[in-house]
Amino acid sequence: MHKLVIRPSTRDDIKKIWRYTYKNRGEQQADFYTQSLGSTIDKMPENPEMGITVEALKRLSSEKS
Repeated sequence: MHKLVIRPSTRDDIKKIWRYTYKNRGEQQADFYTQSLGSTIDKMPENPEMGITVEALKRLSSEKS
């Protein structure tokens, strides 16, 4: 099984997603989004093909610049 590292900045981003969604879509939708994210994140160590590599993210980021 692969190890998944969740950085503090990731946790902060998820909190920001919740707050934004709460403000714009309501508590129920904010909870749904963050619970869905959490569920997917929990599955990633056993299913690494679900995710995207850091290298791929960097490539995507540099393409947008």
